Amino acid sequence: MNRRMIALAVATILSMFATQSEAEVVFDNGAPDQSGGFYADSNYVYNIAATRIQVAPSGLAFNGMNWWGGYDGNSLPGSESFTLVVFNPEMTFLESRPIGNLARQATGSIIGWSYTEYAYGGDFAEIALSAGDYFIGLSNAQTGSSIWFWEMTSLAPMFGERSLYSPLGTWTDNPTRALAFQFTQSVPEIDPAGMGSVLALVGSSLGILERRRRRTA
Repeated sequence: MNRRMIALAVATILSMFATQSEAEVVFDNGAPDQSGGFYADSNYVYNIAATRIQVAPSGLAFNGMNWWGGYDGNSLPGSESFTLVVFNPEMTFLESRPIGNLARQATGSIIGWSYTEYAYGGDFAEIALSAGDYFIGLSNAQTGSSIWFWEMTSLAPMFGERSLYSPLGTWTDNPTRALAFQFTQSVPEIDPAGMGSVLALVGSSLGILERRRRRTA
């Protein structure tokens, strides 16, 4: 067993004992305020809603998101799939991610007069943004009869919302509005119970190498 094989074996065992850490909130655009929202449903004429953010000079890296919204019609879809989209301030597309491991939970709150509020969460391949202004967009491709909307916040650090009116391909501008979400970051951690196996493998492998070295000396 040479050193390259040892390194490969150690990496394999480490991946076996890797667990996903609890996601840390790295950017908070404000909690939902139950005042309303903006449509962001791929089956509707307004199929993307986007909210403006400002990234600090240190930059921002994230691989998960929490957000809030509801369904105009109050019926849940049979299936749904969210896509996160990043635009520059001129609404030029920069990148997008399908959101995986989607979770949805009714919060018990009511949006406006009658819409059930839902909290959502999911993850995706990491996005890293440099300092500057961006618009963060969401779109829901869902199979229900209701129209999905992204809920507003009155606590955002920066205001500005835009909605894509798909028939004309134009954006409507709502400079005093913002949408509720958080970006999160999680990294794999090593289960302490597995470290004993890793150390045992390294020790055994180094012992084999040393014995072979002595026989060939």
